[in-house]
Amino acid sequence: KFVGDEIMALFGAPYPYNDHAFKACVAAHEMIRKLREFQYKYAEEKSERYFNIGIGINTGEMVLGNLGSRQLFDYTVIGDAVNPGARLEGVNKFYKTNIILSEFTYREVKDKIVARELDKIQVKGKNRPVQIYELLGIEKISDSEHELLVEVYTEALRAYRNGEWYEALKGLRKILHFFPTDGPSNLYIRRCLDLMENPPKENWEPVYTFSTK
Repeated sequence: KFVGDEIMALFGAPYPYNDHAFKACVAAHEMIRKLREFQYKYAEEKSERYFNIGIGINTGEMVLGNLGSRQLFDYTVIGDAVNPGARLEGVNKFYKTNIILSEFTYREVKDKIVARELDKIQVKGKNRPVQIYELLGIEKISDSEHELLVEVYTEALRAYRNGEWYEALKGLRKILHFFPTDGPSNLYIRRCLDLMENPPKENWEPVYTFSTK
């Protein structure tokens, strides 16, 4: 379904199947793979055409069907689990990522994908924070680059949440040595430097609140 300049895709309906969350991740990963092909092509052609996309994936119960009135109805979904996907799609711009999963999707697919926890956030319109993850790859295959990134980043994130800013910075800068354009690492470096200069209160919670959609 087209919603403005975005596409909303539903998995697991109208015919239910158990691995709908994983199929959504596979589709998203394939979309980014094709996107990279376009980007490389435009770069080789030195074309001014360039575009990027963000994908947000959430999992939960929804109401599905032909909804509306006799004058106007649409086959669509509604419910609390619908909007978070759109919110996460926009959040990609903040972290400089392409695919973000909610904690609810991650629980369903964590044994079949390669991912890293990005942050704990609270989006506009929701009362509780949610953990979000970046999808890096499909299937648990041996990938030295992904292993290094996830291992060092996870330890740096732990240090950040414990208020160990200097230790977090060491890990994040190590990541940038191998992945200089890594968006989340650059973001957390800025956060650490800011918190070192302006220490938080004792009851500080490492939750980032988005005030806009």
